[in-house]
Amino acid sequence: MRLPFKSLIALIMSAYTSLCFSAGNPDLFKSILLQPPEKEQLTVIVELARGTMSLIRTKGAQFDVVEQLPVSIGKNGYGKLIEGDKRTPVGVYDINGYIDDGELPARYGFGAFTLSYPNFLDRKAKRTGSGIWIHGIDKQLSSRPYQDSDGCVVIDNADLDKIKSTLDKRPRVILTDELPSGNAELIEQFKTSMANWHTAWESLDVEQYLAFYDEAFDNGQKDYTAWLAHKRRVGAQKEFIDVDISNVSLLRYPGNEMLIQAEFKQQYKSNNFSGSDIKRQYWRQQQNGSWRIIYEASI
Repeated sequence: MRLPFKSLIALIMSAYTSLCFSAGNPDLFKSILLQPPEKEQLTVIVELARGTMSLIRTKGAQFDVVEQLPVSIGKNGYGKLIEGDKRTPVGVYDINGYIDDGELPARYGFGAFTLSYPNFLDRKAKRTGSGIWIHGIDKQLSSRPYQDSDGCVVIDNADLDKIKSTLDKRPRVILTDELPSGNAELIEQFKTSMANWHTAWESLDVEQYLAFYDEAFDNGQKDYTAWLAHKRRVGAQKEFIDVDISNVSLLRYPGNEMLIQAEFKQQYKSNNFSGSDIKRQYWRQQQNGSWRIIYEASI
């Protein structure tokens, strides 16, 4: 039996949709969300090469794909380098705020969530540009091609309305070229390095502790030389250091499989200071397989 042409096209599109949208298969995202925090967390992952946005809810080892939606990206694809290149950036970003449609031209649809591009790593790499948003489609249109924005992530207005309450909670947004392949050995090596860094810090052996910091270290306030001098000066005043690290979140940084972003709650106590904050680190794997910190700051 020969299918009518329209029915054949519909069948092909249905098969394509099933291939592209992997709702119900959260294991695909465990290669980038290496260790979600113990507390419940929402993460937005946009697979730029597939034009797919996934909303992931995690709580410890529990992964749930809450929603998957098609998106439009930059006219010239992804991997933003300079302002005006019409590419969507690759990286991890925070949602800074929401702009209601009443404050926007019609081409932004029902509203826009602004992202924190360029982040520290972007600026360090001299990537330029601004105004990268998640927003709706022009109110006069019913759809947009896969590559049709000036660098933003664009979704259908009905879809934006559906997920607005989730985005209002300001989940982390990961814009990735592709999902990395899993590597359990690499992850365990990294976790061992992070545990050894923690032990060295509490040991009062300042030089052993500082050996975990890369010569390329920079946190926007102190470069490697200033960081070493600061930590040696502080370390000389310590009689004991007790650091409790909890709610650890680890992810493979998109576009660079040799980079891991770590975030955790830190409770610090010593003979002359105590405090609690949230830390973010970027760890880079060296050619010999070891891991070193290139960025560390409170967020």
